[in-house]
Amino acid sequence: MLTAKPNGQSAPGSASFSGFSAMPNFAALLCTALAHAGLSQRELARRTGLMQHHVNALCGGKKDPRLSTVLLICEHVSIDLNSLKKGYTPVN
Repeated sequence: MLTAKPNGQSAPGSASFSGFSAMPNFAALLCTALAHAGLSQRELARRTGLMQHHVNALCGGKKDPRLSTVLLICEHVSIDLNSLKKGYTPVN
């Protein structure tokens, strides 16, 4: 859940986005999206500026993503947030 500052803004370094940390198989959905986009974990890390070990941890289900990370990943694998939340299935 995102923590809020007194003025209602999300605090930097706040906890994981609850919609995705609670979503089963985020890692599997991410791996499917990467494969469909033809991207490796290394290439996603390069394009997003994330550390490769962080992308690896997300793909391996060892780390829950923050909303900002999810949005960044969605931008680089060309999917929208709603598709990911509903359970991303690529359409050929």
